[in-house]
Amino acid sequence: MIEELWDRQYIQEVSSILKTHPFEVKNVTGTIGINRKDPIDIKPVPNIQEVRKKYGKEIMIDHIDIMLNDDYPLDSKQQEKENEKVFNFLQDLRTHNMGHHLALEITYKNSQQRYQIFINERQGNKYHHPEDMKKALIKTQKQVEQTYRK
Repeated sequence: MIEELWDRQYIQEVSSILKTHPFEVKNVTGTIGINRKDPIDIKPVPNIQEVRKKYGKEIMIDHIDIMLNDDYPLDSKQQEKENEKVFNFLQDLRTHNMGHHLALEITYKNSQQRYQIFINERQGNKYHHPEDMKKALIKTQKQVEQTYRK
């Protein structure tokens, strides 16, 4: 029950961060995982922001799925701008201590394209510049173009 409360608070937190970015969001889902090795005092029940602040990044696992109403652009210059938008959102998550153990998926309208970003101790963080976001793209340019033909 507490986890459901935290998940709702988490989705609200992510949604409020998203509002500051130029995406047309259709839906956001998210869950927060807590490493249970360190017991959390739940009397009184802390909100998810208090848990994040008190227990820190080492026990928080963030999972965010974002569905967009945005079309993924076919033009390479516009794709670079999309990479920059996604990178800026990722940077914003980091400033909110949500980028240490992260699974983030951003899916464009009609599954035209998807960014799949994983950051953890094993994989590390390979996203240091907007152009690094190309590593997170799931579809090739040809696959994206085929999506538009359907």
